[in-house]
Formats: sequence, C-alpha cells, structure tokens
Amino acid sequence: MVSLFWWRHRRLHGWAIITTFASKRKKRKFTTAAYPVEQLVRSHGESQTLYEPQIRSYVPVRDRRSDFENVPPSREEIEAFLARRRRLRAEGLKPEAAWPPPGGLGAGIGILGPLLHFQDYTAIYFYLVAPPTIGAQAKADLLYMTSSNTASKGCEALLSFFNTEQFNCVFRIWDWAHPDMPDGGKFVLNLDYRQLSQYLIPYRFILDSGSELDTVCVYIVNVTRRTNGTGFQNEVYLHNHANGTRDLVWSYAFDWPDKATAKAFWWGPIFETFPNPGSPQSVEQSRRI
Repeated sequence: MVSLFWWRHRRLHGWAIITTFASKRKKRKFTTAAYPVEQLVRSHGESQTLYEPQIRSYVPVRDRRSDFENVPPSREEIEAFLARRRRLRAEGLKPEAAWPPPGGLGAGIGILGPLLHFQDYTAIYFYLVAPPTIGAQAKADLLYMTSSNTASKGCEALLSFFNTEQFNCVFRIWDWAHPDMPDGGKFVLNLDYRQLSQYLIPYRFILDSGSELDTVCVYIVNVTRRTNGTGFQNEVYLHNHANGTRDLVWSYAFDWPDKATAKAFWWGPIFETFPNPGSPQSVEQSRRI
C-alpha cells in the first residue's frame, strides 16, 4: 500500500504555475516554484493545445468526450461521497478531528492562503497510482484518491475502490457545477478499468527498504477557467500514454455570477477511507458525530 500514499501534483494559479511535491517518505515537506503562463488553453482553428508545466510548453488536445461507456456508481457510494464532502467543507483544514482512522482523510495536501483564490482559471496537474484492485478491505467499504482544483464549482477527478465493485479501480468525475444526475449525485463520468488502458503510465517506486515497486499511474489535469464575464468551463484531461496527447474526457460550461464571494475548496490530492459500518472505528465515529 506504500504506492497509494504517493502523489506529485502541480497547481496552476492565476498566471503562474505552483509546483508541489510530497510523498510518504517526505511527509508535509513541500517545494514550490512559479512560472509565468500567458494562456492555459490555446485554440488553433479546430484544434487546441494545453499548457504542460513539466515541459513548460503546450501539448496537443484530443477530444474524447463521447468515446466512453459510462458505468454509474451505486447509490451507497454517492451518499458516502456527499456525507464526507459536507464534513470536508465544514471542517476546513482539521478533518481528522472528527474522523478517527480509517474513516476520513488518511493523507494528503491542503491548500492555503493566496493559492485558494483565482481570477481567470485554476488547474491542478497530478498523478494517482492506479492498481487494478486493492483487494478486500476488512475495515473499510470505500477508498478514494481524489483532488479538487480549489474552485467550489469545479470538478473532482478521482479513483474509487468500493466494496460493491469488489474494490476494483474505477475512474470517476464529480462536477460540482453540474445539475444532479437522475441518481441524485454529480458523478458525470465513470470509467471502469478496461477503459483506462491508454492512460496507465508505468511507474517505478524506490521504497524505503531500497527495493523497487513497479506499478501504473494516471496523470490528470483538472481545470476551471473563465470563458467570458461570469461564464466558466470545467475540463478534465487525461494523459494518453499511447500517443502523448492530453485527452479531454469531460467539459461543462456554466454561469458563475457569485464567484467572487464563493468559498474555495481547500483539498488538493488526498487519500480518503470510509469505514465498514460494523467496524469498531465506525461505531466510535458515530458516537463522535
């Protein structure tokens, strides 16, 4: 499970790139750097390119929004997600105070201060380890690896491992700006593991013991950007390992007239667990709530 606690993300803020690195081996030790960015997405006739901070240049975008089979989640997973989000939004940067492990924020990055605010766009670039399954979990029903881009009307692009899916990996997008789906949630895109084949990037970790661990990651770009006046658009891209493009897998345009007073989301890439209702942790959690 060491690999599940590793992430590397870059946050695009205003007109600058904010780069942050964190790992279990260097917990809560961050480095940041800023680079000027004139434009996040460029149009070239009918094609587009997306800024990539790792190379400080632009890469081609391929539109794949209509190419997938949607595999919607269960009502139980939607309700678990909503319950946790209500607490995250209310608790600020102290979520552990009300959620004993494994029920809550297991590890992750919180975003503070001026990084929470943006004018024309906000974006986060991050890797998530994506094993096909994590196997049965005795003390948890659900595990998430997710991130906001700080926009309260933005998306969360995440990997889900739920008991009703036999703890197999599923990629999901929750769009906070989108109207509720027929199932009552906002999971607008749901891809099972076989649909992620072009997005699984081989990665090798060097463990504390010195041994090596080979696994795969997905590279996600989660964007909210202004299109005009009070008009904004959410976009989620996946790095296509087969051809080097950034594949646009979701977008949603919306009006955000109260953006200036909207409260920002504080969570960057985080690792969350939801306890089994019959576990001792869950019983203690219900007492504290």
